[in-house]
Amino acid sequence: TVGATDTLAAAALSVDTSACPSFKFRFAAGIGTFYCQSFPADVTFYDTDGKPVTLIRKVWYVDPARASSGDGRTPDTAFATLAEALSSATNPEIGSGDVVYALPGWYTNGTMVASANNVQTNRVIVPSGVRLVSTRGAAETFLVGAPSPEPVESGRGCGPGAIRCASLGSYALLRGFTVTNGFTYCKVYNSGEYYGGGVTGGTVEDCVVVGCCAVRGGGVNSALCRRCRFVANKASYIGAATREGECYNCLFEKHTTGNYAVLYSKVVNCTFLADNSVDATWTTSGSTEISIVNSLFLGTNAGRDQANFQNCAFVSNADISDANIGSGSFKKSLAELKVKAGTGQPRRGSPVIDAGDPELYSTE
Repeated sequence: TVGATDTLAAAALSVDTSACPSFKFRFAAGIGTFYCQSFPADVTFYDTDGKPVTLIRKVWYVDPARASSGDGRTPDTAFATLAEALSSATNPEIGSGDVVYALPGWYTNGTMVASANNVQTNRVIVPSGVRLVSTRGAAETFLVGAPSPEPVESGRGCGPGAIRCASLGSYALLRGFTVTNGFTYCKVYNSGEYYGGGVTGGTVEDCVVVGCCAVRGGGVNSALCRRCRFVANKASYIGAATREGECYNCLFEKHTTGNYAVLYSKVVNCTFLADNSVDATWTTSGSTEISIVNSLFLGTNAGRDQANFQNCAFVSNADISDANIGSGSFKKSLAELKVKAGTGQPRRGSPVIDAGDPELYSTE
């Protein structure tokens, strides 16, 4: 156990368990936050009570209400745009382990590209290991992209000059934003560079992803999503809400184009509302892995590869046969499920309350 409550900082922290794989590294109970100049970004640390500990290298602030940027070190001297805070050109000290706090408001200024040869513009690129966190949550903090001035498809918004909301590096985090109006460059079915109109990569937590569009993964592409709400995103081809990622405790609603709301993704403890007119899910074609578990489907379009559903609840008229709903799953009428059709919220006595199989649940 390290990090007594009166020891809140260190020069460096490294963990090598090669000689003893069963070794468990723990902080003192109640420490909460530990400041350290370097630490492994791919390790989640806990205290002796099993509660997660946040490790931070440096802290920065961004305020979209500012007319000009300060040095970003305090709320009163915040950067004016996310791009200024997260670009090494304007903030040479930004690095893995840093936390960038975004004050409430609309983030509509500033853009970033991954390289001189990359044509996809992003409102922000979060470097590997950096966490971009709103201070007031998604209800008050808006990360806004922009459609193409020359869209290749009417009503979609994708094309030259389109702006994606965020691109996240490995172990980067986006938390507590409404991510909206994000689009990608063009309609190229097999170019991953243009997937994810709202966000691509990294981890996305406590966000509302609404009204974004891409070729695939209209809302989010190749990300780990926790406690997110996906609303009315579109895909020119397939995967309106998400593509190739993991979704935990998420809500999906109002997806009407893109063939499937969730494409090639692991789905745990999620709810799909009845207003998704596209199929809810499609796991990897031919896969036998149990990848959709402890979830609620209130629409008739449950999706493809039904054998991958386990311990899920469906409305009685869902397009899935009794033989294919998977172990622990069941079908009932909306009245019998006792959930609110518009929100998915269970009422008292609902059979979905405490019906999740803990063996299938993962906090990751």
